[in-house]
Amino acid sequence: MITTHKLKPTIPSRHSQPFRLTPHAWKSKKTSEHLNWLSVSDIHLGHLRTPTESILDNLEAILFDGRIADLDILFIAGDLFERQLEYNHPASGRILLFVDKLMDECSKHTCKLRVLEGTPSHDNKQNKIFDDVYATGKYSCDMKYVDTLSVEYLPDWDMRILYVPDKIRTTTQEVWDDTVKLLADLGITYVDMAIMHGAFSHQLPPMAKEVYVPEDWLKIVKHWILVGHVHFHSIYDRIGAGGSFDRLCHGEEGAKGLLMGTLNLKGDVKKDKIYFIENTRAKKYVTIDCTGDESVEVSLVKIEDIANRLPNDSYIRIRGEKGNPVFSNMAEVMKINLAHYWNKDEKLLEDEETLTEAEKEEGLESWVPIHLDKANIMGILLERLSSKQISGDVLQLAEGIIHESL
Repeated sequence: MITTHKLKPTIPSRHSQPFRLTPHAWKSKKTSEHLNWLSVSDIHLGHLRTPTESILDNLEAILFDGRIADLDILFIAGDLFERQLEYNHPASGRILLFVDKLMDECSKHTCKLRVLEGTPSHDNKQNKIFDDVYATGKYSCDMKYVDTLSVEYLPDWDMRILYVPDKIRTTTQEVWDDTVKLLADLGITYVDMAIMHGAFSHQLPPMAKEVYVPEDWLKIVKHWILVGHVHFHSIYDRIGAGGSFDRLCHGEEGAKGLLMGTLNLKGDVKKDKIYFIENTRAKKYVTIDCTGDESVEVSLVKIEDIANRLPNDSYIRIRGEKGNPVFSNMAEVMKINLAHYWNKDEKLLEDEETLTEAEKEEGLESWVPIHLDKANIMGILLERLSSKQISGDVLQLAEGIIHESL
Protein backbone atom coordinates (compact mmCIF):
# COMPACT_ATOMS: atom_id res chain seq x y z
CA MET A 1 0.00 0.00 0.00
CA ILE A 2 1.29 3.46 -0.91
CA THR A 3 0.52 5.89 1.90
CA THR A 4 1.29 9.56 2.09
CA HIS A 5 0.22 12.63 3.98
CA LYS A 6 -1.74 15.62 2.87
CA LEU A 7 0.10 18.67 1.73
CA LYS A 8 -0.74 22.24 2.60
CA PRO A 9 -1.34 24.34 -0.53
CA THR A 10 1.49 26.77 0.14
CA ILE A 11 5.06 27.08 -1.03
CA PRO A 12 7.45 25.60 1.56
CA SER A 13 10.22 27.81 2.86
CA ARG A 14 13.89 27.25 2.06
CA HIS A 15 15.38 24.00 3.30
CA SER A 16 11.99 22.59 4.31
CA GLN A 17 10.79 19.20 3.12
CA PRO A 18 8.00 18.70 0.57
CA PHE A 19 4.63 18.00 2.08
CA ARG A 20 3.33 14.44 1.76
CA LEU A 21 0.07 13.47 0.14
CA THR A 22 -2.14 10.40 0.02
CA PRO A 23 -2.31 8.94 -3.50
CA HIS A 24 -5.97 9.82 -4.05
CA ALA A 25 -6.12 13.06 -2.02
CA TRP A 26 -5.03 15.36 -4.84
CA LYS A 27 -7.54 16.26 -7.50
CA SER A 28 -7.22 19.30 -9.76
CA LYS A 29 -9.36 19.91 -12.81
CA LYS A 30 -7.52 20.45 -16.07
CA THR A 31 -7.79 24.09 -17.21
CA SER A 32 -5.74 26.54 -19.24
CA GLU A 33 -5.13 28.54 -16.06
CA HIS A 34 -3.38 25.72 -14.22
CA LEU A 35 -0.79 23.12 -15.19
CA ASN A 36 -1.01 19.82 -13.30
CA TRP A 37 2.38 18.11 -13.35
CA LEU A 38 4.23 15.10 -11.95
CA SER A 39 8.00 14.65 -11.85
CA VAL A 40 9.93 11.48 -11.06
CA SER A 41 13.69 11.05 -11.33
CA ASP A 42 16.57 8.74 -10.45
CA ILE A 43 14.64 5.52 -10.97
CA HIS A 44 17.84 3.59 -11.81
CA LEU A 45 16.46 0.59 -13.66
CA GLY A 46 19.02 -2.19 -13.93
CA HIS A 47 20.36 -1.55 -10.45
CA LEU A 48 22.62 -4.28 -9.08
CA ARG A 49 20.96 -4.46 -5.65
CA THR A 50 17.42 -3.09 -5.80
CA PRO A 51 15.65 -5.19 -8.47
CA THR A 52 14.13 -3.51 -11.51
CA GLU A 53 10.95 -5.55 -11.05
CA SER A 54 10.53 -4.16 -7.53
CA ILE A 55 11.22 -0.57 -8.57
CA LEU A 56 8.72 -0.69 -11.43
CA ASP A 57 6.05 -2.45 -9.37
CA ASN A 58 6.28 0.38 -6.85
CA LEU A 59 6.30 3.09 -9.51
CA GLU A 60 3.34 1.62 -11.36
CA ALA A 61 1.38 1.38 -8.12
CA ILE A 62 1.59 5.17 -7.90
CA LEU A 63 1.36 6.18 -11.54
CA PHE A 64 -1.32 3.79 -12.73
CA ASP A 65 -3.89 4.29 -9.98
CA GLY A 66 -5.87 6.81 -12.04
CA ARG A 67 -3.46 9.64 -11.27
CA ILE A 68 -2.45 10.29 -14.89
CA ALA A 69 -6.05 11.23 -15.74
CA ASP A 70 -5.58 14.41 -13.65
CA LEU A 71 -2.20 15.35 -15.15
CA ASP A 72 -1.39 17.74 -17.96
CA ILE A 73 2.27 16.72 -18.17
CA LEU A 74 4.54 14.05 -16.69
CA PHE A 75 8.31 14.47 -16.46
CA ILE A 76 10.98 11.80 -16.09
CA ALA A 77 13.79 14.07 -14.93
CA GLY A 78 16.80 11.88 -15.75
CA ASP A 79 18.52 8.69 -14.61
CA LEU A 80 15.77 6.34 -15.65
CA PHE A 81 18.58 3.78 -15.97
CA GLU A 82 21.33 2.76 -13.59
CA ARG A 83 23.75 1.47 -16.24
CA GLN A 84 24.03 0.34 -19.82
CA LEU A 85 21.74 -2.64 -20.42
CA GLU A 86 21.77 -5.02 -23.36
CA TYR A 87 18.49 -5.90 -25.05
CA ASN A 88 18.81 -9.48 -23.81
CA HIS A 89 19.25 -8.37 -20.19
CA PRO A 90 16.61 -9.98 -17.93
CA ALA A 91 15.27 -6.52 -16.97
CA SER A 92 14.89 -5.24 -20.54
CA GLY A 93 11.56 -6.90 -21.25
CA ARG A 94 10.04 -5.53 -18.04
CA ILE A 95 11.31 -2.05 -18.89
CA LEU A 96 9.73 -2.21 -22.35
CA LEU A 97 6.41 -3.19 -20.81
CA PHE A 98 6.59 -0.17 -18.51
CA VAL A 99 7.41 2.21 -21.37
CA ASP A 100 4.51 0.82 -23.39
CA LYS A 101 2.02 1.10 -20.53
CA LEU A 102 3.15 4.61 -19.57
CA MET A 103 2.73 5.95 -23.11
CA ASP A 104 -0.58 4.12 -23.43
CA GLU A 105 -1.90 5.74 -20.23
CA CYS A 106 -0.66 9.16 -21.33
CA SER A 107 -2.40 8.66 -24.67
CA LYS A 108 -5.71 7.70 -23.03
CA HIS A 109 -5.72 10.76 -20.79
CA THR A 110 -4.11 13.38 -23.08
CA CYS A 111 -1.16 13.77 -20.77
CA LYS A 112 2.07 15.11 -22.24
CA LEU A 113 5.21 13.08 -21.50
CA ARG A 114 8.73 14.51 -21.38
CA VAL A 115 11.78 12.31 -20.80
CA LEU A 116 15.01 14.11 -19.89
CA GLU A 117 18.46 12.62 -20.38
CA GLY A 118 20.30 12.19 -17.08
CA THR A 119 23.88 11.41 -16.11
CA PRO A 120 25.73 9.84 -19.07
CA SER A 121 27.20 7.03 -16.96
CA HIS A 122 23.64 6.04 -16.01
CA ASP A 123 21.27 6.80 -18.89
CA ASN A 124 23.85 6.78 -21.69
CA LYS A 125 21.15 7.79 -24.23
CA GLN A 126 19.05 4.74 -23.32
CA ASN A 127 16.09 7.04 -22.61
CA LYS A 128 15.80 7.20 -26.39
CA ILE A 129 13.88 3.96 -26.02
CA PHE A 130 10.81 6.19 -25.69
CA ASP A 131 11.45 7.55 -29.20
CA ASP A 132 11.95 4.03 -30.55
CA VAL A 133 8.76 2.65 -29.02
CA TYR A 134 6.76 5.77 -29.92
CA ALA A 135 7.82 5.34 -33.56
CA THR A 136 5.63 2.23 -33.81
CA GLY A 137 2.68 4.59 -34.29
CA LYS A 138 0.64 2.95 -31.53
CA TYR A 139 0.42 6.03 -29.30
CA SER A 140 -1.31 9.40 -29.59
CA CYS A 141 0.25 11.16 -26.60
CA ASP A 142 2.50 14.19 -27.00
CA MET A 143 5.86 12.63 -26.07
CA LYS A 144 9.33 14.13 -26.35
CA TYR A 145 12.76 12.79 -25.38
CA VAL A 146 15.05 15.72 -24.51
CA ASP A 147 18.84 15.45 -24.56
CA THR A 148 19.80 19.05 -25.36
CA LEU A 149 19.64 22.41 -23.63
CA SER A 150 16.34 23.73 -24.95
CA VAL A 151 13.17 25.73 -24.31
CA GLU A 152 9.71 24.44 -25.23
CA TYR A 153 6.63 26.60 -25.72
CA LEU A 154 3.27 25.12 -24.73
CA PRO A 155 0.56 27.20 -26.44
CA ASP A 156 -2.35 25.66 -24.50
CA TRP A 157 -0.98 27.30 -21.36
CA ASP A 158 1.02 30.11 -22.97
CA MET A 159 4.10 28.99 -21.05
CA ARG A 160 7.71 28.02 -21.63
CA ILE A 161 9.67 25.15 -20.09
CA LEU A 162 13.46 25.03 -19.92
CA TYR A 163 15.17 21.62 -20.16
CA VAL A 164 18.71 21.10 -18.83
CA PRO A 165 20.08 17.54 -19.18
CA ASP A 166 23.14 16.50 -17.18
CA LYS A 167 26.75 16.95 -18.38
CA ILE A 168 25.82 18.87 -21.53
CA ARG A 169 28.82 21.16 -21.07
CA THR A 170 32.18 20.76 -19.35
CA THR A 171 31.22 22.92 -16.37
CA THR A 172 28.04 24.14 -14.71
CA GLN A 173 29.18 27.70 -15.38
CA GLU A 174 29.21 26.95 -19.11
CA VAL A 175 25.69 25.53 -18.82
CA TRP A 176 24.54 28.72 -17.11
CA ASP A 177 26.23 30.96 -19.67
CA ASP A 178 24.69 29.04 -22.58
CA THR A 179 21.28 29.12 -20.91
CA VAL A 180 21.43 32.90 -20.60
CA LYS A 181 22.46 33.11 -24.25
CA LEU A 182 19.64 30.77 -25.30
CA LEU A 183 17.03 32.93 -23.60
CA ALA A 184 18.51 36.04 -25.17
CA ASP A 185 18.45 34.43 -28.63
CA LEU A 186 14.77 33.59 -28.09
CA GLY A 187 14.03 37.16 -27.02
CA ILE A 188 12.86 36.20 -23.54
CA THR A 189 14.14 36.95 -20.05
CA TYR A 190 12.57 34.06 -18.15
CA VAL A 191 10.78 30.73 -18.48
CA ASP A 192 7.82 29.51 -16.47
CA MET A 193 9.32 26.18 -15.40
CA ALA A 194 12.62 24.31 -15.57
CA ILE A 195 13.33 20.57 -15.64
CA MET A 196 16.96 19.81 -14.81
CA HIS A 197 19.34 17.00 -13.96
CA GLY A 198 22.29 18.04 -11.85
CA ALA A 199 23.09 19.30 -8.37
CA PHE A 200 22.55 22.67 -6.75
CA SER A 201 24.95 23.98 -4.14
CA HIS A 202 22.41 23.65 -1.33
CA GLN A 203 22.05 19.91 -2.00
CA LEU A 204 25.69 18.86 -1.55
CA PRO A 205 28.53 19.54 0.90
CA PRO A 206 30.71 22.63 0.39
CA MET A 207 33.52 20.60 -1.20
CA ALA A 208 31.33 19.83 -4.24
CA LYS A 209 32.59 21.86 -7.19
CA GLU A 210 30.37 21.39 -10.25
CA VAL A 211 27.10 22.61 -8.78
CA TYR A 212 24.49 25.14 -9.87
CA VAL A 213 23.93 28.39 -7.97
CA PRO A 214 20.27 28.50 -6.86
CA GLU A 215 20.00 32.28 -6.89
CA ASP A 216 21.06 32.45 -10.55
CA TRP A 217 18.44 30.00 -11.78
CA LEU A 218 15.63 31.31 -9.60
CA LYS A 219 15.99 34.67 -11.38
CA ILE A 220 15.09 33.19 -14.76
CA VAL A 221 12.35 30.72 -13.69
CA LYS A 222 8.98 32.17 -12.68
CA HIS A 223 7.48 29.07 -11.07
CA TRP A 224 9.21 25.81 -10.12
CA ILE A 225 12.57 24.28 -10.94
CA LEU A 226 12.31 20.47 -10.74
CA VAL A 227 15.69 18.78 -10.49
CA GLY A 228 16.94 15.20 -10.43
CA HIS A 229 20.35 13.70 -9.58
CA VAL A 230 20.76 14.01 -5.80
CA HIS A 231 18.96 11.10 -4.15
CA PHE A 232 17.41 13.01 -1.24
CA HIS A 233 14.20 14.98 -1.62
CA SER A 234 14.25 18.63 -0.60
CA ILE A 235 12.74 22.05 -1.18
CA TYR A 236 14.81 25.21 -1.44
CA ASP A 237 12.75 28.27 -2.34
CA ARG A 238 11.15 27.20 -5.69
CA ILE A 239 13.62 24.38 -6.37
CA GLY A 240 12.06 20.96 -5.82
CA ALA A 241 14.06 17.73 -5.74
CA GLY A 242 12.10 14.50 -5.49
CA GLY A 243 15.22 12.44 -4.84
CA SER A 244 15.55 8.84 -6.00
CA PHE A 245 12.24 7.03 -6.33
CA ASP A 246 13.44 3.91 -4.49
CA ARG A 247 16.24 3.08 -2.06
CA LEU A 248 19.44 1.92 -3.67
CA CYS A 249 22.03 1.65 -0.88
CA HIS A 250 22.73 2.11 2.82
CA GLY A 251 22.64 5.75 3.83
CA GLU A 252 19.34 6.30 2.03
CA GLU A 253 17.03 5.48 4.93
CA GLY A 254 14.87 8.57 4.37
CA ALA A 255 11.53 8.65 2.57
CA LYS A 256 11.57 7.94 -1.17
CA GLY A 257 9.08 8.94 -3.83
CA LEU A 258 8.26 11.63 -6.40
CA LEU A 259 6.87 15.14 -6.73
CA MET A 260 3.65 16.47 -8.19
CA GLY A 261 1.86 19.77 -8.14
CA THR A 262 -0.03 22.56 -9.87
CA LEU A 263 1.22 25.80 -11.41
CA ASN A 264 -1.10 28.80 -11.06
CA LEU A 265 -0.37 30.35 -14.47
CA LYS A 266 -2.86 33.20 -14.34
CA GLY A 267 -2.36 34.43 -10.82
CA ASP A 268 -0.08 34.61 -7.83
CA VAL A 269 2.96 32.31 -8.06
CA LYS A 270 2.66 31.78 -4.32
CA LYS A 271 -0.53 29.84 -5.00
CA ASP A 272 1.43 27.13 -6.82
CA LYS A 273 1.13 23.77 -5.08
CA ILE A 274 3.73 21.05 -4.64
CA TYR A 275 3.40 17.61 -3.08
CA PHE A 276 5.65 14.70 -2.19
CA ILE A 277 4.20 11.26 -2.94
CA GLU A 278 5.99 8.71 -0.79
CA ASN A 279 6.93 5.26 -2.04
CA THR A 280 6.35 3.42 1.22
CA ARG A 281 7.22 0.09 -0.40
CA ALA A 282 10.75 1.24 -1.19
CA LYS A 283 13.47 -1.33 -0.61
CA LYS A 284 14.70 -1.35 3.00
CA TYR A 285 18.38 -0.67 3.72
CA VAL A 286 18.77 -0.75 7.50
CA THR A 287 21.80 -0.38 9.77
CA ILE A 288 21.65 -1.98 13.24
CA ASP A 289 24.26 -0.54 15.58
CA CYS A 290 25.59 -3.02 18.16
CA THR A 291 28.40 -0.78 19.38
CA GLY A 292 28.81 -1.12 23.14
CA ASP A 293 26.22 -3.88 23.61
CA GLU A 294 26.75 -5.81 26.86
CA SER A 295 26.82 -9.22 25.20
CA VAL A 296 26.20 -11.15 22.01
CA GLU A 297 22.83 -12.19 23.43
CA VAL A 298 21.77 -8.55 23.78
CA SER A 299 22.85 -7.86 20.20
CA LEU A 300 21.02 -10.89 18.84
CA VAL A 301 17.78 -9.92 20.58
CA LYS A 302 18.05 -6.40 19.16
CA ILE A 303 18.84 -7.65 15.66
CA GLU A 304 16.03 -10.23 15.69
CA ASP A 305 13.48 -7.66 16.86
CA ILE A 306 14.34 -5.28 14.01
CA ALA A 307 14.90 -7.90 11.29
CA ASN A 308 11.59 -9.67 11.89
CA ARG A 309 9.71 -6.43 11.35
CA LEU A 310 11.28 -5.88 7.94
CA PRO A 311 9.96 -7.29 4.65
CA ASN A 312 11.91 -10.17 3.13
CA ASP A 313 14.84 -9.26 0.87
CA SER A 314 15.78 -6.25 2.99
CA TYR A 315 19.44 -5.22 3.21
CA ILE A 316 20.67 -5.23 6.81
CA ARG A 317 24.05 -3.94 7.91
CA ILE A 318 25.39 -4.83 11.37
CA ARG A 319 27.59 -2.10 12.80
CA GLY A 320 29.93 -2.34 15.77
CA GLU A 321 33.42 -1.60 17.02
CA LYS A 322 36.31 -3.77 15.84
CA GLY A 323 36.36 -7.01 17.81
CA ASN A 324 32.69 -6.83 18.75
CA PRO A 325 31.72 -10.47 19.40
CA VAL A 326 28.64 -10.13 17.21
CA PHE A 327 30.91 -10.29 14.16
CA SER A 328 32.21 -13.74 15.12
CA ASN A 329 28.59 -14.84 15.36
CA MET A 330 27.41 -13.65 11.95
CA ALA A 331 26.29 -17.18 11.07
CA GLU A 332 23.81 -16.99 13.96
CA VAL A 333 22.80 -13.50 12.91
CA MET A 334 21.99 -14.59 9.36
CA LYS A 335 19.91 -17.52 10.61
CA ILE A 336 17.47 -14.99 12.08
CA ASN A 337 16.07 -14.51 8.59
CA LEU A 338 17.71 -16.18 5.61
CA ALA A 339 15.55 -14.08 3.27
CA HIS A 340 17.49 -10.90 4.10
CA TYR A 341 20.83 -9.70 2.73
CA TRP A 342 23.35 -9.28 5.54
CA ASN A 343 26.71 -7.54 5.80
CA LYS A 344 28.85 -6.06 8.54
CA ASP A 345 30.45 -2.71 9.25
CA GLU A 346 33.34 -3.22 11.65
CA LYS A 347 34.67 0.12 12.87
CA LEU A 348 38.24 0.64 14.01
CA LEU A 349 38.80 1.89 17.52
CA GLU A 350 40.12 5.45 17.67
CA ASP A 351 43.51 4.33 19.03
CA GLU A 352 43.88 1.89 16.13
CA GLU A 353 43.32 4.42 13.38
CA THR A 354 46.86 5.80 13.56
CA LEU A 355 49.43 3.11 12.98
CA THR A 356 53.21 3.38 12.99
CA GLU A 357 55.08 2.70 9.78
CA ALA A 358 56.38 -0.53 11.30
CA GLU A 359 52.85 -1.66 12.15
CA LYS A 360 51.72 -0.84 8.62
CA GLU A 361 54.57 -2.87 7.16
CA GLU A 362 53.78 -5.75 9.48
CA GLY A 363 50.16 -5.63 8.43
CA LEU A 364 51.12 -5.94 4.80
CA GLU A 365 52.46 -9.42 5.46
CA SER A 366 48.98 -10.73 6.16
CA TRP A 367 47.16 -8.49 3.69
CA VAL A 368 44.91 -10.32 1.22
CA PRO A 369 44.41 -8.38 -2.02
CA ILE A 370 40.90 -7.71 -3.32
CA HIS A 371 40.23 -8.21 -7.01
CA LEU A 372 38.70 -5.03 -8.44
CA ASP A 373 36.93 -4.71 -11.76
CA LYS A 374 34.20 -2.53 -13.28
CA ALA A 375 31.53 -4.88 -12.01
CA ASN A 376 32.44 -4.70 -8.32
CA ILE A 377 34.43 -1.52 -7.72
CA MET A 378 31.37 0.68 -7.21
CA GLY A 379 29.89 -1.56 -4.52
CA ILE A 380 33.22 -2.05 -2.71
CA LEU A 381 34.10 1.65 -2.62
CA LEU A 382 30.62 2.77 -1.54
CA GLU A 383 30.50 0.08 1.13
CA ARG A 384 33.89 1.23 2.44
CA LEU A 385 32.71 4.85 2.52
CA SER A 386 29.48 3.85 4.25
CA SER A 387 31.49 2.06 6.94
CA LYS A 388 33.05 5.41 7.84
CA GLN A 389 29.59 6.79 8.66
CA ILE A 390 29.84 9.26 5.81
CA SER A 391 26.58 11.10 5.15
CA GLY A 392 24.30 10.12 2.31
CA ASP A 393 24.83 13.33 0.31
CA VAL A 394 28.59 12.74 0.29
CA LEU A 395 27.98 9.14 -0.81
CA GLN A 396 25.87 10.47 -3.68
CA LEU A 397 28.67 12.80 -4.72
CA ALA A 398 31.20 9.96 -4.48
CA GLU A 399 29.02 7.67 -6.58
CA GLY A 400 28.86 10.28 -9.34
CA ILE A 401 32.63 10.75 -9.32
CA ILE A 402 33.23 6.99 -9.47
CA HIS A 403 30.79 6.62 -12.37
CA GLU A 404 32.53 9.38 -14.31
CA SER A 405 35.91 7.76 -13.67
CA LEU A 406 34.66 4.43 -15.02
